[in-house]
Amino acid sequence: MLDVPLQLEETAGVTRKGEPITSGVPLPRGVCRDVSALRLFDEDGAQVPAHFTVANRWWRDGSVKWVHVHLQRSLAAGAKETLHLRLADTASPAAEAPGVMVVDESRDFITVTTGPLRFRVARQGFNLFDQAWLDETAEGQFDEAHAMLGDRPRGARVRQGSRAAWARADMDCRVEVEEVNTFRVVLRAEGRHLDQAGLPLTDFITRIIAYRGKPYLTISHVVLVRQGDTMSDYVSLHDIGLVLPLNVGAGRGGVNYRFGGSEEIHRGTLVRRETASLHQFSPNGYAVYGARNEEWWEGWRLGSRARGSGHTDRTGWIDVMAGNVGVAAGVRYFWQMYPKLLEARADGDVVIGLYPDVRYERPLLMYPGMARTHELTVLFHRGAGDRELSDLMAAAQAPLFAMAPAKWYCHDTLAFGFLPEADPDIYDRRYRDVVEALEGRFWDSFLHILERRDTRQGLPPGVEEYGIINFGDGFQHERNGTHYWSDNYYDFPHALILQFARTGRSEYLQAAREYARHLGDIDISCYDSTPRLTGGPRVCPAIDHVLAYYNGEAQTSLSFNFYKNQSLFELWYLSGDYRFLETALLSASFVMTQNGVNPAEPRSAGHAYIALRAAWEATGEQKYIDRGWDFWERVADYQDEHDGGFPHDWSFQVGLAAEGMRDWHHLLSDPEMLERIRRAMNWMIETYGDPEKGFTDATAYAGFVGLGISWEMTGDQHYLDAALRHAGHYLPTSYGSRVKDYGMAFRSSPYFLWWLQQEPPPTLGRGG
Repeated sequence: MLDVPLQLEETAGVTRKGEPITSGVPLPRGVCRDVSALRLFDEDGAQVPAHFTVANRWWRDGSVKWVHVHLQRSLAAGAKETLHLRLADTASPAAEAPGVMVVDESRDFITVTTGPLRFRVARQGFNLFDQAWLDETAEGQFDEAHAMLGDRPRGARVRQGSRAAWARADMDCRVEVEEVNTFRVVLRAEGRHLDQAGLPLTDFITRIIAYRGKPYLTISHVVLVRQGDTMSDYVSLHDIGLVLPLNVGAGRGGVNYRFGGSEEIHRGTLVRRETASLHQFSPNGYAVYGARNEEWWEGWRLGSRARGSGHTDRTGWIDVMAGNVGVAAGVRYFWQMYPKLLEARADGDVVIGLYPDVRYERPLLMYPGMARTHELTVLFHRGAGDRELSDLMAAAQAPLFAMAPAKWYCHDTLAFGFLPEADPDIYDRRYRDVVEALEGRFWDSFLHILERRDTRQGLPPGVEEYGIINFGDGFQHERNGTHYWSDNYYDFPHALILQFARTGRSEYLQAAREYARHLGDIDISCYDSTPRLTGGPRVCPAIDHVLAYYNGEAQTSLSFNFYKNQSLFELWYLSGDYRFLETALLSASFVMTQNGVNPAEPRSAGHAYIALRAAWEATGEQKYIDRGWDFWERVADYQDEHDGGFPHDWSFQVGLAAEGMRDWHHLLSDPEMLERIRRAMNWMIETYGDPEKGFTDATAYAGFVGLGISWEMTGDQHYLDAALRHAGHYLPTSYGSRVKDYGMAFRSSPYFLWWLQQEPPPTLGRGG
């Protein structure tokens, strides 16, 4: 009998009113083949309207592995609620959600009606919204009297000096309906920002997500560089932004504006050619400016009216009203991804500056293959109050998530493989001290990484881990004045997701999302001037995120040494965010076109098979298994030539090779792979083993999975003892307190805890 408790918790301190929720929930193998049989219930047993979509399947039998649950729910500030996901009996009809979403497609437009809101998107010349109408009477009055937008230039733009390029100039832009269900519609547009000469400056991918019964939308806007004959041909940008022109026809007495500040709402009225703006110039500071100037973008010059820290969830939104017609917009991670600029103009234009170089002194350098994703909430309204606006925008910083218990993510479903939850009662008493120490290290090292972002302790002068490019990455080191970044080495977000699954701590999931966004936008190349390298990883650690540490050139790594995509797929399962799936599949394409396996760098082989398994689990496509065979003979021969080992200066390389073999065994269920893991672990112990420390270097954490498998195969305690000695020696050190080291040490070592349970269930021969 299926009964999954899903907890909703309000953490932003605001009231949620029918908030749209999309959350991924795993299901055990063989339990559900058709999501139409799923139902959602509240604590009183009443059915909750919900829609279910398949995220992926257990491909061995075709049953559903991850399902996306879509619903809307109200919750008081700070409140918790538990819902229950169950399978229905044949006589149980699904609860109907009130209202209906309507999508009309024609040759020229896609029109979406949510209930109170209707908006139209042009198929050619994508300008974000060709028009929007708001009728809160529910009478379907979407005529000119209810039009929200004025007839002025709008949409996405970028600027290089005086050279402006708009998305609406691209008549070849592709606009499509990506998803339609009872609760949401997702539109996707992809094209280029073209200047007056018709030349591209950058590309864009924009998604508009509309919700049943709501007058607000989510916009995911990606600016990416697919231009350049070489990977060093960067673009200098002085502005990245969006413009929404409010319909001011009904307004009298000027335009009113509001900005969400850290401690207050800043407001005023604009007439004639006046402007007002809020400029977030650092993670800890913003200023509100006013001006009357012939050149809109010079409004910052005329002095500050107010200041604030900006370091809150309530900072980072703008509202402009003319009469009773209003448009509000908020930016997620507004201060974290500074600089930002919100500007209101007397003509009714709402300008969201995602990167404003207001003084033309610090252009943003974007190399080919770089992207940056921003998420915005846009509300169309007629007289929304301060509290309504502030609460909506604060809620968008911390959306509700339906969380299953840790045991469900781990033992009950094996959704993340043989991963045990962080419950001390399940472990053998002989090992509880080590388990407790590991749990503490997972958490303490994570907190240290987050605290360093705020305190800057250990960072060189002038270096921030916040900022439009830096946010979501960890500083690695400085050498001779050059700054090196981790680029989420060894899939740091994946390590965080494992801890979220094991503990149920939402802090892990929130951070994983932040760092994985950087991984998908910057740490892989979203474009390469050599097409077969598109989707490949940047060299790690990187100078300024994209330049190779050994020659200072922007490039995609030809090797799989730095390859990673697991976390991107995992966040697609958990969140239903298409941008994560998009970048994950782009990364997966790299393993199909590039031969980056070099057994002399055994991590390259490990990363290849880890990536192939992740792509296969997402798609079920045989091509990923076939590709694994392309590499296998070379890997196997190399191991045989070296007496079962993988010679290298560091033990973690052997560990990563063994982890890849584990994933290759998962795909094939071939006993040979298990024997090769055992041989590799024997060689690792002989080469790097130490009778007191376990292993001679701290990086041996990466081999813990192979040691656990070897113990299960043979029952020989020395495999467990080697890992236990290593943990006992190195846990008191600070190893693992940087992004790179955390990813290397803890991306797989939590799986080792499976074999420290009181009665470890078998793993071998139980493929997914």
